[in-house]
Amino acid sequence: MVMNDPMDSRIYGRKLQVLLDNLPALVAYVRADGTYLFVNRQYEKLRAGDCTKLIGKPMGFVLGPVVYEKVMPFIEKALSGQAVSFEVEVPFADGRLRWLRVEYKPDIDEKGDVKGYIALGTDITRLKVSEQCLKESERQYRQLFELAQEGIWAIDDDSVTTMVNPAMAKMLGYDVMEMIGTNFFDFMDETGRKLAGGIVEGDQHGTGEQVDCELIRRDGERVYTTMKMSSIYGDDGRYAGAIIGVVDVTYRKKAEEENKKLEKHMVQIQKMEAIGTLAGGIAHDFNNILSVVVGFTELACEDARKGSAQLDNLREVLSAAQRARDLVSQILTFARQGDVSVRPVRFSTILKEAVKFLRSTLPSTIEISTRLTTEANVMADPTQLHQIIMNLGTNAGHAMADGGVLDVSLEEVELDAGKVRHAPEVMPGQFLRLRVSDTGSGMTPSLVESIFNPYFTTKEQGDGTGLGLSVVKGIVDQMKGMIEVASVPGEGSCFDVFLPILEWEAQEYESRGEEVVGGDERVLYVDDEPAITIIGKGLLEMMGYNVETCENALEALKKIRKDPKAFDVVITDLTMPRMRGDTLAREIMAIRSDLPVILCTGQDFPLPEEHLKKIGVSALLKKPLGRTKLARTVREVLDQWGAKG
Repeated sequence: MVMNDPMDSRIYGRKLQVLLDNLPALVAYVRADGTYLFVNRQYEKLRAGDCTKLIGKPMGFVLGPVVYEKVMPFIEKALSGQAVSFEVEVPFADGRLRWLRVEYKPDIDEKGDVKGYIALGTDITRLKVSEQCLKESERQYRQLFELAQEGIWAIDDDSVTTMVNPAMAKMLGYDVMEMIGTNFFDFMDETGRKLAGGIVEGDQHGTGEQVDCELIRRDGERVYTTMKMSSIYGDDGRYAGAIIGVVDVTYRKKAEEENKKLEKHMVQIQKMEAIGTLAGGIAHDFNNILSVVVGFTELACEDARKGSAQLDNLREVLSAAQRARDLVSQILTFARQGDVSVRPVRFSTILKEAVKFLRSTLPSTIEISTRLTTEANVMADPTQLHQIIMNLGTNAGHAMADGGVLDVSLEEVELDAGKVRHAPEVMPGQFLRLRVSDTGSGMTPSLVESIFNPYFTTKEQGDGTGLGLSVVKGIVDQMKGMIEVASVPGEGSCFDVFLPILEWEAQEYESRGEEVVGGDERVLYVDDEPAITIIGKGLLEMMGYNVETCENALEALKKIRKDPKAFDVVITDLTMPRMRGDTLAREIMAIRSDLPVILCTGQDFPLPEEHLKKIGVSALLKKPLGRTKLARTVREVLDQWGAKG
């Protein structure tokens, strides 16, 4: 069609431009001098910006020197009048390399001269990648079967093994050829055959799924595996066998079991922390109550006639109050809040004393044997070590109601990282192992899992609190140690307590045998519980002191401000309304810095020692207050301050 109208020509040109711009290929006309006469909009993918700005630019500028050098031989052929095609990798404007199939069509005029050529570039990156992937897949599949780390197991329609890869054979302890011809189900127990049979049948009906199954190795060991099947069908559409992928998950299975143990350990720690919070909250009030019981009972004992039934009864009350105080102490101990005096201790010394005590408390039908092979030290509170031995020994005694043998031993052992993996707080190293074993009734695995829970007990009601083993675990955890338990129903139990060895020398503790004495100094006793101030006044006056009492800190402060020299010592409760005891001590120090203050509390001394010294506290007293402890503390503080004066 010939178009003489210029308008028609322009319309035709625009249409042609639109057509070329929307082709999914790069289209250009290159002059014989190597510059662009025309490019379509697709060239904007090659060079960012307006494609019209490429008109008149040399080809080398647009393609870049590296690509231009690669296509130069084909350009020469096109300029010589040959049509050429080739593939080349070209960087696009977005920075990605793309594969192009390029065709150069020479533009030859009537004289036979080449005026230029049309360049057509089609993006074949996906095709190229696919080809490369196919080639790589072909190579990989040749090696996959042999090199796969997972097991690959091929069976026919009768479940007979036709092929296994080396990993599968190694997993079960065989050579490849030994497994060929064997039945797939010969490597499983009855449970495994049911599971594996389910996936074989399910996969044939299109419902196959992954299943966990145990396989039996040549040496009889079990291998935990995960299986996934893919069925093979013949040309007739019938089931012809299957390829089964087998992954050894034995390590993962064991890791899951280890994690469950660790989770139980963490739950136990959380239980301890929860009980500790509860114990800390009730300790103050409970010890105040015990202070009243102990104090008034001691006052009543002074008035009772020696040898009378009344005195015996009062002493029983004191004994019961002492047990109640110890119970609170046990709760706080296993909750890691107990008031402890930690120092280097020779464990063997404590063990010998505790075993002596056990001999006198356990029935004569129980034989006790001991074996001590070390004099190593640990960093501990001697009382807590005594608690560990007594609680474990008593627990063993309850398990041997009809008699038996209690073995107690102490030796040095080394624990590596694998041994302490269940206890994150415990570091590998040298440990003392206290072993307490019995020939008693033993425990089931479920019972073993519960014995360290607070208040758990198998004893009859009224026969125990269920805190004994919880206390032991609390102490051991606090010392960065751990406990292991082994038990067989009907054969007995064995408790191993591991405590880190301390290289320092232990210093033997010197007991104080001095007689407790009173005095005639002036004492101000402050407590918001009226009954406790009465008790404090009574006990101190019984020792010869001159005592005044106040039921709140503000009243006490008023008396001291009125006459700073009126008292020689102040005894005050810590937790009181309107003003705490530590605040009172600070105020007293500002008025008279040489007036000693003794702070009493039913809690486990929540204030740092440095802080107490800074505010003028000379001593701390733990409730419930007994006569002996109160007298000794007051006397020591007065004598100390008298020496300073």
